[in-house]
Order: sequence, then C-alpha cells, then structure tokens
Amino acid sequence: MTRPSISSRNDYTGAGSTGPYAFTFPVQQVSDLRVVKRTAAIETVLTYPADFSTTTVFPAAAGSVTLTTALAIGDTLTIRRVPAATQPTDLRNQGGFFPATYEDALDHIVDLIQDIYDRMGRAPQAQETYPPSSLILPLIGEVGKALVWASATRLTNATIDTTGITLPGQGRTTTTTSAYLATNAVFNVLNYGAVADGVTDDRNAIVAAIAAANTNGFGVVWIPAGTYVVGSAIPLLNRVHIRGDGWNNTILKRGLGGNAVFTISGANDQYIEGIRFNGNGVAGAFIQYTDANGLYSGSRDLWFTNYTGTTAITFANDGGNASSHERHRYEPTGTTTAVACVVLGTDSGPCYRTFRDCLALNGNPLIDFAASEMTYVFGGGGNCVLFTSGASKKAVLVGVRIATSGSTVTVKGVNHAFSDCEIAGPVIFDATTQGCAYSGNTDQGVTDNWVATGAAGTPNLIIQQGDSSKYDLTDAATIAVDASLAKTYYVTLAGNRTIDLPTNARKNKRITFVVTQDGVGGRTLAFHAVFKHAWSNTGNTLGKISSITFEYNGTNWVQLHAQGPYV
Repeated sequence: MTRPSISSRNDYTGAGSTGPYAFTFPVQQVSDLRVVKRTAAIETVLTYPADFSTTTVFPAAAGSVTLTTALAIGDTLTIRRVPAATQPTDLRNQGGFFPATYEDALDHIVDLIQDIYDRMGRAPQAQETYPPSSLILPLIGEVGKALVWASATRLTNATIDTTGITLPGQGRTTTTTSAYLATNAVFNVLNYGAVADGVTDDRNAIVAAIAAANTNGFGVVWIPAGTYVVGSAIPLLNRVHIRGDGWNNTILKRGLGGNAVFTISGANDQYIEGIRFNGNGVAGAFIQYTDANGLYSGSRDLWFTNYTGTTAITFANDGGNASSHERHRYEPTGTTTAVACVVLGTDSGPCYRTFRDCLALNGNPLIDFAASEMTYVFGGGGNCVLFTSGASKKAVLVGVRIATSGSTVTVKGVNHAFSDCEIAGPVIFDATTQGCAYSGNTDQGVTDNWVATGAAGTPNLIIQQGDSSKYDLTDAATIAVDASLAKTYYVTLAGNRTIDLPTNARKNKRITFVVTQDGVGGRTLAFHAVFKHAWSNTGNTLGKISSITFEYNGTNWVQLHAQGPYV
C-alpha cells in the first residue's frame, strides 16, 4: 500500500485509561509496532501481547492498541513503526511475478527509511554547512567523563573537573567546574523532600539542604515559591545563604507552639532574603541570634506577618557581630507600645549592626536598643524606638521616626546620636544619659519635644546642635517661648508685646525670632532681662518684618548679629 505521509508515530498523554490508542500510519505486521511508556524520566518498551493487545488485522493502513494497565495521569505513550532491518522477499527464476510481492518489498524499504528519519530527528545534528568528514568522535565512551571540543573539528573524552570553564561576566578568570560550584552552588529544598503545600512539615528538608550547603563549604539554599511549614527551629550554619522567591511568593509558616524559624549561634557569613514569615497567629520571635559571636550575617526583603507579641527578631549576648538588615516589614496583629519588633541584647562589645528602611506597622515600636552597643538605624521607622536599659551605648539614628503625638520616648544610655529624625512626641533624656547629640530633627508636634528630665543641671550632658524646624509662637502680652521646640520662632504682633524668659534653655542653643507687624502696625517689642540685645522698633509699620538671633551662654541670651531692620 502507499505511504502518503512521512509520519510514523503517535504520542499520547495519560488520563488513567487503557485506551484504545490509535496509530494512524500503515503497518505490515504487529511485530513492526513499538509501544513505549514513559513515567517521569524512565522509558519502558511494552511487549505484545503481555502489555498491550490489538484487534487490527495486518497489514493495515491504521489501527489501535489497548493497554493491559491504564496509562497513569502524567505518563506518556508513544506508538512507532519500527520494521526489522531485514530483506524478507525471495524472488527466484521461473517463479511467479506478483505486483503485491514487489509492493510489499518497496513498502518495507520505505518503512525502514522513515524509521531512520524518525531516529535522526531525535539525534544531535551538525549544521548544514559543516563538512561531514570534519567531525571526529572518540572511539569509545568513558565512565565519568564528558565530550568536549579538543579542537575545531575533534571531540574527545575529558574529566570535567580538569577542564577549565570561563565564568560569566567581563574580566572573570578561568577556573575548574568544582571550584565554580564551590562558590556558586544552589541547593533547592524541593530536591531534599520539601513539599511546600502549607500542611506538611518541611523543616527536615530545609535542614538537609542547609547541611549540604555547609558541607560544600558555601551555598545558597533556594526556597522556591510556596508555603513551607516549619514545626521547630532550624539552626543556620556557616556560610549558608537562605534565599526565597520574594516575600509575596515564598512563605515560611511556623508551628502553633510559636517556635523560631531560624536560630543563629556562633556561625559566620549567613544571609536570609526574599521571605515572608507567617506566625500562625501566635507570639514568638522568628529569627533568634544567640551568642552570635561570628561575623557578617544579615538579611533583607523580609515580611513578618500574622503573629502576636510584637517581637520578630531577637539578639542576645553578642560580641563582635557585624550584621546588616534592610527592607523589613513588621506587621503583628496587635499593638504593644512597650515591646519592640526587634529587641537587641546584652553586647559584650561593639557589634556594628545596621538597620536600613525597616518599617513597623500597627503603631508598634521598631527597635529596643536594650543593652546593645553600636547600632545604626537609617530611614524607615514606626511608632517610636525604645531604650529600656541604661546600659545601651552608641545608638545612631538617621531619618527615623522617634516618637508620635501622645507617645513619649525616654532615652537611656550614653553617646547616642539623632539626626534628621521625625519627632512628634516628647523625647525625654533619662537622668543618667550622657554625651548624646542631635541635629537637623523635624518637630512635628506642638508641645514639648526633646526634654531632658533630671539632667538639665549637668553641664554638657546633651550637646544640642540646632534644630531645622520652625515654630509659631502664640501672640500675647507676654509671649512664652520654649527653647527646646525649634531654632526659628515666628510671631505676628497684634499689640505691644514682651518676649518672656525662655524655658528649657541649653548652653550654646541658638534661636531666631521673626517678628511681623499686624495690619495696624506700630507695635513695640520688648525682651526679658535675660536677653542682651540692641533691638529697635524703628520702621514698625503695618505688615513689616524684622528678625533677631540669640545664643544662650548658660546665663544670658546674647544677640549674635545685627537686627534685621523692618522691611
């Protein structure tokens, strides 16, 4: 019979059925059929009649087979025509000359050719312009070796590890494969048994991946998208980086007992990134640094959700720890103003921690400095920060919200610095606080901020370097001034007035008064005797503005520059 099509195969995907499965090409005899089942990466050649049957009468232009065992969902089935590479036709002198005999012989030849076409389509091929005689292959294969180009025309067997590879990126050097993998190894937790279904405890799978990375000398433990239950704490080992697929995709959900997800103790060079931590509705820190005397740990792009009790990260008994943490989002289910999202511990020496662009939601404090030493906080913020121990040292806050309206922060400890921070509630310096500095902070409130309780009588306790904010004074016969609120004070005179003795004055504090005449004009301004000045009311007509600057020397407010005349 004719061969109108070059196709000699049919492919099917399992749906839990035994068939029948059709073949749509001519077949001379049942022995020419090859039926192959694929499960995962394993192929099995099915035999007739044990594994499949057929009701087709051969030779046939088409037909079907029925499996003995149903083709499972996800498995595949391939039906091909694979004729024997033999010559079965025998023509003798003086014998019969039958056209059907010749046609069957020609069909057999064409079937063989089409089988070759099918096999070639699944084989590696050189480009059309590549000379056929130029490609030289090794005589035999060798276990544990790979084919590599020995020259432009010759392939040879080679041990992978002794063959240099060029790392990606301009200027990189050549190294061996094992050296490359030692510093670029990725350990996927799914390959160690993780399920990521939000129900199965994947803790042991993650521990196994971490152990493999640690044994390798370095590695990234990759946690793909999914929800992974962690029923008990996972120790993070030396030189292991935990990497998720972003906090919207990779979720680590702890058990109902409130266990930590990761604990870090005495290890070096760990990093955690791109993960959302789900607290399962209970309290308890997610990451615990305990006796972390190692160096170079850090984290970024972490989101802590669905937990109570506020605290998400704790540090304890650190010494020599250098860590960097950035882009954290803390979102406990309630508000606890006395407990912070990050609680630092008792440091045995400077630890050089940095927190950058971290945000505490729902009105919770961001960081409790406790008895820490040398911590930097840049940007981000929350309701406020906490200083619960007088043993804290060298907290540096830049661009952080320190307090909100109605929330008082008491600063304890020594040698802290505050710069360009947002202050909307009172910040009180404890009586034991020493050597602190602040500058360029923005006063968002209308009442006392930056008040030193019990410390005002101690010279140079607080080094005030000025405040970038302005403050509108309340017009009255005697105008009250709180020197701690701002460095520039504005007032519009609606009558003859006197500037009163400023409260909360500190040595070296500078303040400027900007005075505006009302729509009537002619208003005079006088000052309390503590002001030493050469103020003049000349030119005080309606709408005119004048200014004057003073500095406090510990006893008097002394005029610094000439008065700006009314203009």
